[in-house]
Amino acid sequence: MPGATFGGSGIPTDPTAITRFTASSGDNITLGLAATPRFDSEPLGNDGNGTYFAKAGSKTGGPSNLLGALWNFSFYIHSDGAGGGTLADLELRIFYDFDPGIGTNILELGILGGPTPSVSVIEGSQNLLFGFLNDDSLAPAVIPPLFDSFDPNAAGEYTFAIESTAEDQRVAINVVVSPVPLPAGLPLVLGGFAALGLLGRRRRS
Repeated sequence: MPGATFGGSGIPTDPTAITRFTASSGDNITLGLAATPRFDSEPLGNDGNGTYFAKAGSKTGGPSNLLGALWNFSFYIHSDGAGGGTLADLELRIFYDFDPGIGTNILELGILGGPTPSVSVIEGSQNLLFGFLNDDSLAPAVIPPLFDSFDPNAAGEYTFAIESTAEDQRVAINVVVSPVPLPAGLPLVLGGFAALGLLGRRRRS
């Protein structure tokens, strides 16, 4: 993901689960999702197959001094404009998960800040404890439970996805949260999801 920052500085962009495809406009589109440590939290482990491993807990930190879980979900959506289109030509959705149960439903989030015809990149790094999930102007599709129901100390599994519904493309990750520290070697396992060809596709009947 050349030039990707997840909307901040010093946020690791490797490993990232990536889907690339060519839209009907001829534009080449990249969808990327990752789980990243919040500021100076310990690095997350990963299995090289779309699952990240984080430690339970929360902290206050960063320029905004916001309370947040020790990990963020980070996303990247890019159009190269090769066909003369923009991201506004796509039907894009981000999905997020508050429920630590395995296989539970995920909620739909409106794309943050766009897309508008002038936008070629949408990226950000968000936390399930951030109040943006309770802002109707950013997340018109949010339904209860809202952000203040998330328990950062709960062990479990959380699922995230980006979909381009018009183009039938999808990328997804899981975050497994544990109350105990990660095994020492786990963050080094299989660092590049993209190299494994993590292409997510959702078929519609």
